[in-house]
Amino acid sequence: MINCMLTLLVVVGVAGWYGPGFEGQPARNGKIFDSSKFTFAANYIDGNEIPDGLPYMVCTGKPVLAWWPHLGGWFVLDDVPPRCIVARWTDTGSFGKWGRKVDLSKAAFIALTGNEHIGLINVYVIKLPPPFLDYS
Repeated sequence: MINCMLTLLVVVGVAGWYGPGFEGQPARNGKIFDSSKFTFAANYIDGNEIPDGLPYMVCTGKPVLAWWPHLGGWFVLDDVPPRCIVARWTDTGSFGKWGRKVDLSKAAFIALTGNEHIGLINVYVIKLPPPFLDYS
C-alpha cells in the first residue's frame, strides 16, 4: 500500500529568490522583510492577491496531480514528496514579467536547493491542512 499525501495545490511554476534591496522593507502584508526567514512572494493564491501570512508548503519539482472537483480543485498526490519547506506567504511582486510564479526569501531558497547560486527552480506551493496552521 502506498502512503499518499493529499493536499490542495495553489501555485505551480518557476521560482527564484529575492532579498537584496528589500531587506528591512515592509512586505505587502505589512511585516518587515527578513531574508533569513522562510517566506515567499506570490501574486495570487486561491483568488486572493493580499498575502495572508499563513504557512504553506513549498516543494521542489513538478507535482503528480489529481483533479477532484467535488473537493475543490487540483490536488497533489505523491507517494514520496520532494524536498519541501514550510514558508509564509508575505509578499507580492513584479517577478512575473521574468517568467517566475514565486520569489522565495534567500533562506527558503537555500533550504530547498542547498545553495544560493542555482538561479531558478521548479516549485509548487500547497495549502497545508488545518492542523498545520498556526495563527501566531
